[in-house]
Amino acid sequence: MAKPITKPRDWSQRALSVVQQATGQLPKVNHTPTPKSAVAVQRGQLGGLRGGIARKKALSATKRRLIARHAAKVRWSIR
Repeated sequence: MAKPITKPRDWSQRALSVVQQATGQLPKVNHTPTPKSAVAVQRGQLGGLRGGIARKKALSATKRRLIARHAAKVRWSIR
């Protein structure tokens, strides 16, 4: 398996990389995501559903209310 080409963080090196890819000196970076396994997706969804219910049962109504209030403040605060 070929080593994936990563973009350099330095702007001058990144510019050089773009020029080299455009002129064919470097292969183009492939940004296509790898396909996900249907079984893994189902397992992840199931875990999320179970985790939410378990957290709801573990927290008291007061604690849930405090968490919701904090989330609303953060969501609607001016940044």
